[in-house]
Amino acid sequence: MTIETRETPKQPENMFIIHSGTDRIGGIAIQAIAADVGPDGRAFSVFLDFGALLDITGRHFGPYSHISYSSGLSPLLRLGALPPIPGIYREDIPNRSNLGELCSAWRQSGSKTEADIRRVASSARFLYETNPNIAAVLTTHYHWDHCGNIGFLREDIALATTHGTYETIRAMEDHWGADWRREVTRYKVRNGERNGRALEIVERPFIPVIPREIHHLFGFEVLFIPVSHSAFETCAVDITYPSGFRIHYTSDIRSGPETDLYKQWLISNPPADVFLIDGTNVGSSKPERTEEDVFVELIKRFKQPGSDFVMIPPRHFTRLKAVFDAAHYAGKQVYIPLSLAFYLERLRPFAEYDSRLPTTDEVVIYLQPLNGGNYESKDYPLVMREIAFDENGSIRPNVIEMVELDKLNNEDAVVVFTSYSQMLSFYGLNLFPPRGRYTHSASGVYDEKGLINMRQILRILKEVGYPFFDAHASGHFSESELKEFLEVVGSPVIIPVHTENPRLLKGIIEEACPHNPYVPVGLQRGIPCNEKGRQQII
Repeated sequence: MTIETRETPKQPENMFIIHSGTDRIGGIAIQAIAADVGPDGRAFSVFLDFGALLDITGRHFGPYSHISYSSGLSPLLRLGALPPIPGIYREDIPNRSNLGELCSAWRQSGSKTEADIRRVASSARFLYETNPNIAAVLTTHYHWDHCGNIGFLREDIALATTHGTYETIRAMEDHWGADWRREVTRYKVRNGERNGRALEIVERPFIPVIPREIHHLFGFEVLFIPVSHSAFETCAVDITYPSGFRIHYTSDIRSGPETDLYKQWLISNPPADVFLIDGTNVGSSKPERTEEDVFVELIKRFKQPGSDFVMIPPRHFTRLKAVFDAAHYAGKQVYIPLSLAFYLERLRPFAEYDSRLPTTDEVVIYLQPLNGGNYESKDYPLVMREIAFDENGSIRPNVIEMVELDKLNNEDAVVVFTSYSQMLSFYGLNLFPPRGRYTHSASGVYDEKGLINMRQILRILKEVGYPFFDAHASGHFSESELKEFLEVVGSPVIIPVHTENPRLLKGIIEEACPHNPYVPVGLQRGIPCNEKGRQQII
């Protein structure tokens, strides 16, 4: 549906809008809007991330993961999965919302108060009338709560990120297959009919970003700065508006070598006017572990007699490298699933310069039985066949059928799982040897597409008589690490994001920062903030 004709928009002042992320983990969407305008008379605007929500179970898209294409955007707006912003969503999705439909969809949610409805309506009206030229999403890393909703945006809104992040998202799309809710780098244009029949593929413009180099994008100066996190090539982003006003966003961050260099950059550069900081672990009781701690724990386990079974997230490459190195140190062969090998092969070019990325060179790939259980190449996804099979359909030398892992009865090894289904296949084929251990090295919120089912995992471990060990390091600062980091943040405005405890984080910031910054909490999602971090009455 087309948007109504607008009058020439009034030039706004510099501002930013946190559409999502002020009081919850995930679904980060921060919009920068400059006072300056382009040749078309519209204000320059970009997004910092545009991510999918994580609900309390940790599932991406939470309870609305099975909403059909024919339902369109309306239920996603009602459930808060998408911010109610007029004019930014794809034309081919049913119920694409113009201004009136946005407000109507929002009102249909029983959880919204009249104040919420008025707030969202006024904010949507403001964005409709000012009509900023949203040119790109500056994507900090490939975790779905930071990039997962980009696929709903118009095809002309570009994706600006590093090459590694882009290729990882691309591989995720190929792995998951066609899904209208998971189309970030390109999407299939559908005809709007009930069956969602694909017509053509539209490639989203990609703007490659080189970390530590200033890029001039759509009126802004943009700098990506690498930080330590569980996703490789994660970057903080520094944005300078045409007027010189600066906002800075840490993205997800933890202690590590990249963060040490990042802190040096913060010390040697003037502070940004507004600093948005990750507070995921504030108020959390998670143990304080580093990746080095995990590595030491893995070595301790792997040196013991018997086989080790380790569950990790499918794209936590730093953790996987620790598993590989610990197994090598203990002299044990590593077996990994085909799906994990797929990602490692897709990202092999990046492993040449990034030591955090392992390769498949010294591991064995195991195949889960599919369909008839005959391990035929035609039964496996096309994008993975060439990894496991040669051109004649024969299994490659470094690949084995899962059933052959009965050799673990006589061989100590390390077996990697990235999903509960893999573990269930082992159990069904009676492949857990008498001597063995299970190490869970994944986050408590890791339940992507239902891949982890802790209750069922514990039931299987009880059946096979394996002990359960936990060896996970968070991808985010602990509270003590956060306090130390804040000592180098000199911005006059510091805003908690990516946290369920913004008021606790406010207290930490005020205690750690001697310059007495303004720390707004309770910010209303979708309401513009001025350069001082104060929300504007619209």
